[in-house]
Amino acid sequence: MSNKNQSSWYVCYMLAILYLIANIDRYIINLMVEPMKRDFALSDTEVSLLIGITFSLFFVLGGIPIARLADRANRRNILTVGVIFWSVMTAAAGLAQNFWHLFLARIGVGVGEATIIPCAHSIMADTLPAEKLARGFAIFSLGNVLGAAFAYGIGGLLIAWSTRTFPDGLSVPLIGDIFNWQLVFLIVGLPGVLLAILFYFTVREPKRQVADNAPKSMPFKEIVEFLGKHKKVFLSIYGGLAFLQMSAGGIAAWMPALFERRFDMLPAESGPYMLLSLVLPGIISVFTAGWIADSLLAKGKHDVHLRVSAIATFLGILPFGLAFLVDSPIILSILFGTGYFFVFMSMVLCPTALQLISPSGMRSFSAALVMVATMLVGYGTGPTIVALITDFGFGDESKLHYSLAIVAFVCATLTAICYAVGRKNFGELMLAREALNPNN
Repeated sequence: MSNKNQSSWYVCYMLAILYLIANIDRYIINLMVEPMKRDFALSDTEVSLLIGITFSLFFVLGGIPIARLADRANRRNILTVGVIFWSVMTAAAGLAQNFWHLFLARIGVGVGEATIIPCAHSIMADTLPAEKLARGFAIFSLGNVLGAAFAYGIGGLLIAWSTRTFPDGLSVPLIGDIFNWQLVFLIVGLPGVLLAILFYFTVREPKRQVADNAPKSMPFKEIVEFLGKHKKVFLSIYGGLAFLQMSAGGIAAWMPALFERRFDMLPAESGPYMLLSLVLPGIISVFTAGWIADSLLAKGKHDVHLRVSAIATFLGILPFGLAFLVDSPIILSILFGTGYFFVFMSMVLCPTALQLISPSGMRSFSAALVMVATMLVGYGTGPTIVALITDFGFGDESKLHYSLAIVAFVCATLTAICYAVGRKNFGELMLAREALNPNN
């Protein structure tokens, strides 16, 4: 392996580590549902707003201008600042004294994490050749899988430790008393600052791959025209990702509460089941998807990213939804893990597809639109949709498993349909892009 390749893969692994930290800081709050409800007197719907729309709205509002900046300026520096900011704001949630303090801290986490996707996607697209890009995204997506797993696994143990060690909470100078579970926010938030410094000093800003006299950053009018000209492809990809993340966001937000309500398991007890559901199938999924896409693209299968996304999602629909209707936590974990293996493939393949068909001058912006689809439309609404079905549809929090099954079945089906609709046009655009710029 050449030094260049070693450097390229190192960049991917560093970005994956930062993405892992981002997902830990994003998902750790999901373990706090029951204590937050108890100690701050919140409803399921109020909790869902903290988990979903509060974070995702500002994640997206910050992401669009950050993406435009990333298409012009030094992406490494932007991402470094973002990591430090979201890490500090995660720790700040550990000092919150009421709902509104948590609300502001979640806004800060969202704004900081808005840097990760535009910067990371664009850096990888300028670091790896097309035939290796899906594997690069597979490595990056490990941050998603392992971050959620660490949040649920290690987070559960940290909550158990903090509850046991500080049963009556603890007092912080100049702040006041905080609950024992809030200590977890402080513990998981601050290491990100050290990783941001390591990233800054060990990763160089890559040279942008600019095609045939194209500008480094496309004017916004030209971006809109390009998206409009190929709207069927982009709508199918963004729409599929939005529906998928709607289910994934709702499930991630309420899975710990499901284990507690349905199986009487505290986070430390449900952690192993969460790991079985997410980690092993997620790791296998991302590398399977990356290997398939890169292999078939090298053989001239230009529609492979959406073709595989559609087929895999269709295969995953049944186990993905049925998992929540069984009475055994181990069977739930196995069924969900099976469905997750299939539906998660598109979370690697579709962002890769977008970077392959987007001109260099709008790659960060394309990634920012992934944030709009997955975080604002998907993650931002998923937890609240589940909560609304539970609170107002069934009127009974013990029926949470039915709400999750409904969202999983409906959203996964719509996801698969979106990918199938856009597959042909995606293949045609890939052929056109290759003919225009065969070396990129």
